Amino acid sequence: MRTIVWNLILLALPFALYWSYARFVARKKAETGGTWNEAPVAVLFMTGVALVIASLFYLGLTDGSPPIGSWAPHP
Repeated sequence: MRTIVWNLILLALPFALYWSYARFVARKKAETGGTWNEAPVAVLFMTGVALVIASLFYLGLTDGSPPIGSWAPHP
């Protein structure tokens, strides 16, 4: 469960950072009367997916199992 929650947080992280950035820019542009463009959702989603893949890769490398061993199915 912890891994699922962690990966959901990593997937949402680019969107949260962009939201913070957009609020900051909107506040600055509101002073000058400008508007900001739509969010690059595809780029944000792909960044989130890359973070999730990287975390799963890291988890696979550091899960605590011995580096050399034999695999046996559970009965």
